[in-house]
Amino acid sequence: LKDAQSFFFDAVRYYDDGNYEKALEYFNKQIEIVDDPDAYSYIAKIYLEENNTALAIEYFKKALQFKPDMFDANYELGKIYYSLNDFKNASKYLTLASSERIDNVEVLSLTAESYRQSGRADDAVKLFEKILEIEPTSAFANIKTGEIYFQSLQYKKASRYFEDALFVSYNEEAAMMLAKCYFELGSLDEAISIANDILVQNKDNKQAQSLKRAAEYKKGLSQAQGEKIAQTEEKNDVQNEQIN
Repeated sequence: LKDAQSFFFDAVRYYDDGNYEKALEYFNKQIEIVDDPDAYSYIAKIYLEENNTALAIEYFKKALQFKPDMFDANYELGKIYYSLNDFKNASKYLTLASSERIDNVEVLSLTAESYRQSGRADDAVKLFEKILEIEPTSAFANIKTGEIYFQSLQYKKASRYFEDALFVSYNEEAAMMLAKCYFELGSLDEAISIANDILVQNKDNKQAQSLKRAAEYKKGLSQAQGEKIAQTEEKNDVQNEQIN
């Protein structure tokens, strides 16, 4: 065991120096003597640095065989699977990682996003709300929560999160989503106003251009229908007076 410890310290020194070949040599010498989750995790990180994703996954999982709650291994596996668009596996490992870092906004954000991407909208909202408790001004958490409510057609609820994001600082994405909420809620003047604000900042924003045209057209139709109804009512009043 003393030799294993010595090999580990030498391996870490080589790793810190960026000499991955020697680091692997000494980590392998160590694990020939004793299984060590930290050594497996370091080996996985080396393979990750060398873009060997398959071996990185293999060694992170070996680390977890001996230490299931190991933060580094769970978090790195979660990030790997997320980058591979395997959100189910990403969620699995990121859930374990976030349980070890319950106040780490970066970890919670990636976990919440993996939930959202894998269709676990309710779980995602809970985590985004947790992030907002820690960091109330988080534009990311406000926008993502708003998007979830928007996708479930809860436009009023969604609008509050986009408004909170914009209260802190201007964000074109949040502004665009808020304009869409107002459009869906029938608040056409507000939708047009926000679209105009967006176009002042970015005159080439195609979404803002389209939404503005749609809102103006819808507003025009509404006004035309209102005028037609008023004319019909006026005509009926005149006819009733003639009859009487």
